[in-house]
Amino acid sequence: MIKTNWDFQTTLGYKSLKDPKIKKDLKLAKLSAYKFINKWSKDSSYLTSTKSLLKALTQYDQWISHFSTASQVDYYFSLRQALNENSSLISAKLNKLSFASKKIENDIQFFLLKLSKINPSTQKRFLNSAILKPYRNFLKNLFAHGKHILSSKEEKLLNLKSQVSYSNWVKMTSRLLSQKQQKVLNRKGKLQTLPFSKIGSLVDNRNFKIAKSAGFAFTSIVNSLSDVAESELNSILENKFVEDNIRHYKRPDSARHLSDDIDTSVVDSLIDSVSANFQISNDFYKFKAKLLGLKKIPYYWRNVPIGQFDKSFSPASTIDLLDQVFNKLDPLFSSLFKDFLQNGQIDFLSKKGKSDGAFCAGGLLSSKSFILLNHNNKLRDVTTLAHEMGHAINNELMRASQNGLNFDTSLAIAEVASTFFEDFVLDYIASTLTSEERFSLLMAKLDDDISTIFRQVACYNFETELHTRFRKIGYLSKKQIGDLFIKHMSSYMGDSIDLSGFDAWWVYWSHIRNPFYVYSYASGLLISKYLQSKVNKDPVFINQVKKVLSSGTSRSPKQIFASIGLDLEDRSFWSKGIEQVQNLIEEAQLISKSIKIRKSAV
Repeated sequence: MIKTNWDFQTTLGYKSLKDPKIKKDLKLAKLSAYKFINKWSKDSSYLTSTKSLLKALTQYDQWISHFSTASQVDYYFSLRQALNENSSLISAKLNKLSFASKKIENDIQFFLLKLSKINPSTQKRFLNSAILKPYRNFLKNLFAHGKHILSSKEEKLLNLKSQVSYSNWVKMTSRLLSQKQQKVLNRKGKLQTLPFSKIGSLVDNRNFKIAKSAGFAFTSIVNSLSDVAESELNSILENKFVEDNIRHYKRPDSARHLSDDIDTSVVDSLIDSVSANFQISNDFYKFKAKLLGLKKIPYYWRNVPIGQFDKSFSPASTIDLLDQVFNKLDPLFSSLFKDFLQNGQIDFLSKKGKSDGAFCAGGLLSSKSFILLNHNNKLRDVTTLAHEMGHAINNELMRASQNGLNFDTSLAIAEVASTFFEDFVLDYIASTLTSEERFSLLMAKLDDDISTIFRQVACYNFETELHTRFRKIGYLSKKQIGDLFIKHMSSYMGDSIDLSGFDAWWVYWSHIRNPFYVYSYASGLLISKYLQSKVNKDPVFINQVKKVLSSGTSRSPKQIFASIGLDLEDRSFWSKGIEQVQNLIEEAQLISKSIKIRKSAV
C-alpha cells in the first residue's frame, strides 16, 4: 500500500505532539549523555590509551547513533513544523528543546575538544592503530580541526553567541523579504498583490509581460532592502573574519574545506577549470537569445523555458516512472523506493501551511529518512523526487554500512547522489518524447546545468572577492557589493544577458550567507556526469557508484573517488564533465535547425 503522507507512528513511533513516548525518549537521551559525561570527564585514559579510546569512541558512537541530545524528538518536531510552518506551538516546543540540547552540547564537548588537542605523536599512534580503524578518518579530521579549536570556555561562548552574531542577521533579511508584497500580473495576466516568494516564481514566466512585471517588482523589493542587507552582509563578513582570525585559518574558504574534508587543491582545480570555460555558458545564452529573437535577455528572464512541454505527471505516474528507472539501475534502489512509499516516508502534495520546496532529512543513524515534496504534476516535480530520492538512497546505503560517527555525507558527495539519479530520470523521459518536446526538455536541462556548474562557480568567485575585499578595506557599500555581483554574473553569462539595473539582486541570495558551499553543486554535477557515462557504457559500474554512496565519511572524498579511478585534483577530469555540457549545447543547436520552435510572446 502506497502512503502519500508522512506516517510518524509507523516510522518514529509518535502518535502526536503529546505522545508520552516523547518525554520518555528525551529522558533516555539525557541519561545516556550524562552517563557518558560522568564517566569520561573523570577518566582521561582515552587521551593516551588506544584501548580506552576505542571504548570511549564506541560509547560516544552509540550515543550519537541512538540518542544525541534529544533522541528523535527534535527531528520529529522539525518535520511536524515543515507541515505547519505557522504553528506557534511547535515553534515553542523546538525553542524549548533547543535550550536543553545546547546545555548537553556544551557539557559533552569536553570529550572531542580534549581529544583534538593531544600531542602529535599520540595522534599518529591512534591513527595507525588497527583497532581504531573504523574511526580513523573521524580522528584524522578531529585532529585537523584541533589546530583551530579554542579553549572549552571560548568554544562555549562562541556556541552561545552564534545566534546573535550570525543567525539573527540572516533571519532578519529573510523575514523582511518574506513580508514584502507588490502588485504584479499573475499567471493569468491579471493584476494581483502577491508576496515576494510568489513574485520570484513569475520572473521566468513564458509570457514576457508577466515576467517583466514580476522582474520589476522583484527588483523594487530588493532595492528597498539594500541598505539593511548592506549592514547584514557586512556583519556576516566581519563575524567570519573575526572567527577565521582567532581560529587561524589562512583563507576565507579554508574552514569550509576542512569541514567538508575536501582538499583545497581539489576545490581550486574545480573553480579554475570551470572559470576557464565560461565561454561555454556565454555561448549558451547567446544561442538562447537568438532563439528568443532578442539581442539581450533581461537578467530575470534568463531561465525562461524554450519551446513547449505540457506533459502532466500525476503522483502515480511519477512513482511508476521512477520505479522503472531505479529498478533498471539496480533492484536495490527500487526496493528502497518502495519501502519509503509503503512506510509513509514521503509527503507528496501541497497543503496549507506546509513548507515550500522539497528536502530529504536523514535523522540519526537509528532513525529513518523523510522526503518532503509539493507535487503539482509538473516535470520539475518528477526530477525533484528523483533528486531527493538520490539523497535518501545515499542515506540508506550509509545507514546499512557505517557507524554513527561516519553517518554523514561530505558536500562533495551529497550532490553527486542527487544529480546522478535526477539525470537518469530525465534521460528516460527524453526517450519517450517527440523532437520538439525533447528539444524543450534539453533546453530546460541546459538551463539547470549552466546554473548548477557555471553560475555556482561564478558565485564562489563572487564570495571570494567579497571576503577578500572586506578584509582589505573593512566595509563594503551596497554599490561595491552590487558592482562585484554584476562583475561575476557577467563573467559566466556574457554580453547576451542584460544586467543593467539588477545590481541589488544579491540581497535575496541565501547562498552567500552560508559561505563557500556552492562549489559542491558544481562538483556534484560534474562528478555525477562522469559516473553516468561509466554506467551507460558498463551497467555493472553501478556497483562502484553504490560503493561511493555507502562510504559516508569513513574516508575523504578524494580517497573515496580515487578508489574508483577518479583524480579530483586533475583539471582534465573536470574538463570531461564540462565537455559534456558543451556537447549538449551542440545537440540543442543541431535539433533547433530541424524543428519549428514556438517562441514565447516577447
